[in-house]
Amino acid sequence: MHQVRDFSFGFARSGGDPAAFARGVGSLAQRNGINDWEKDEKTCRAIGEGLRDAGIGATAAQSFVGKLVPADSKAAAWMREGFHGK
Repeated sequence: MHQVRDFSFGFARSGGDPAAFARGVGSLAQRNGINDWEKDEKTCRAIGEGLRDAGIGATAAQSFVGKLVPADSKAAAWMREGFHGK
């Protein structure tokens, strides 16, 4: 999922619309045979890792994740784990 991590890194650095980010991640995931990226742990963790690597900080990452998926979802938990390196 290096592509997703790199995409997340670049997006976090440049900013942009979370809906556009979700479409981009969806496209990358589909190229890797994943039809629903929000239910794929590796994809979600890679997003969190990319946000961390971009150095945007925990508060900004949490806000971004909250705009992508429900805060209490598995996807959000996996992204947070990726961000915190768990």
